[in-house]
Amino acid sequence: EFLEIFFKLFSSGFYDLKGYFIKNLTILFINYSSVSFKYIKQMIYVTKKNLKNKNSLIRKASAELIIGIVDKLDNYQTKHYIYQITFILNENLNEEDPLTLSIIILGIIKALRISEMVFLGTSGRIIIPKLIPILKNKDAGVQKNTMILLGYLADKMGVFLSPKEWLRISFSLLDIFRSEYKNVRRNAVNTFGIIAKVIGPQDILFFLLNNLKVQERQSRISTAIAIAVICEICSPTIVLPFFNPRIYYVRFKYSKWYIKSISFFI
Repeated sequence: EFLEIFFKLFSSGFYDLKGYFIKNLTILFINYSSVSFKYIKQMIYVTKKNLKNKNSLIRKASAELIIGIVDKLDNYQTKHYIYQITFILNENLNEEDPLTLSIIILGIIKALRISEMVFLGTSGRIIIPKLIPILKNKDAGVQKNTMILLGYLADKMGVFLSPKEWLRISFSLLDIFRSEYKNVRRNAVNTFGIIAKVIGPQDILFFLLNNLKVQERQSRISTAIAIAVICEICSPTIVLPFFNPRIYYVRFKYSKWYIKSISFFI
């Protein structure tokens, strides 16, 4: 009876300014899902409104509640609610608070994995364009989860997006190779490799090899790493023929970077 009062309070729109009520509700939902599940429709509706709240603490607590709901939906196999939640989270990818945004992206990852790709073709095409501006976000959690989501979408629905669009995304990843966080760099490398496999290495290599001629040293290092990733994913025998003419016919200060790229995968 106490739990029912708690969930009815939330369904009526009650919350506190610090978000403690919603946090406690999340714990109750996870531990007493058999009782709380009958309120799930109202909870999703209220959470949708709370994610637009001006208070960042309320938005963060609401995003955590969504994660708790998603974790339990797998047991009940409620695909309809998964689609609703994916749509709601996608609407909030313009979130300003990095912590909340990181949780929202994690929620999308979990929802897509649980849904077993039922709605991925549609939702993926909507989600990917919104992820591209998020790549510029410097928060470690946001970058890590964005890399995981992009890699997952590229692996599962690479054919739904044009190679030109994937090429643009892959070049945005080069800047993330310089991140100070190791797990972010690792996820960026993995995602880049998946994209290279999806669209084929030839087009990416053509632009990467030209990119070695830029003046900035850090940019050349990132490009050399990207070429090494393509070698690892797609085989060195595909990459090496692109190098032979360039090493001999370009100026020395550029050719040494071609050689450096080869050294990464030897």
